[in-house]
Amino acid sequence: MPSRLLILSLACWLAGRATARRIFGRRTAIESRRRTVPARILYTLLYSASQRGQVDRVTALLATFQFRNFAVQDALCIAVWNDYAGVVRVLQAAAAAALTRETSSIIQRNARTSALPTAGFHARSASAVGSVDVLAELSSFPGVLMNASLGCGDTPLHIACRLGQTQVVRRLIAAKVPLGPKNAACLTPLDLAAVFGGARVLREVLRALLVPDQLPRVQLIQALALCSGRSGCKKTSAMLRWAIQRK
Repeated sequence: MPSRLLILSLACWLAGRATARRIFGRRTAIESRRRTVPARILYTLLYSASQRGQVDRVTALLATFQFRNFAVQDALCIAVWNDYAGVVRVLQAAAAAALTRETSSIIQRNARTSALPTAGFHARSASAVGSVDVLAELSSFPGVLMNASLGCGDTPLHIACRLGQTQVVRRLIAAKVPLGPKNAACLTPLDLAAVFGGARVLREVLRALLVPDQLPRVQLIQALALCSGRSGCKKTSAMLRWAIQRK
């Protein structure tokens, strides 16, 4: 009788061990497959979820897998262009973590790279789209320069004034961005607002410049000269003449 109980106990132990090995082995295989998902598939999934504005899916992907900085930056770019402030908030935090991780590894290897994102690029995109919410999310993170210029020298304020984005111009002025920088064509935000932005944008810029009296008379005359001879600039020309007379 004791021998039968011993044999039965041994058989149950062996069966349980085999079952546990099969279960844990399957779980290990699943986890290994998760870790070996091709990078291009992960990149496509993250980009697609950011393009659709799926905040939960983007959060789950970032929590499960480790993305490189360029993949997060591409997803952040499409989220900015599609005006998804919630996705921008999640991706901006992930981009900061990825940038810190990659920068530390570069420093350890004593190497140089040109793949780091330029600060302010996404702020320029948000200004072009006219998304005030995305600008608010971007400005809440350190390292994002709201007055950064790239290439042709246009800052986010230049772009907003050229495209007539009144709300964005008001937001940038409230953020105390410089109003006097010139782009590669030697044009200030005031010039672009006078020629392309319309009366509302020009009113916001003039209000910000005239109240503390920081606007030289020469800039007003230059903006008026750019407006002269252009159709549709009657209101802006009248506003500039009024500002010149006030000076």
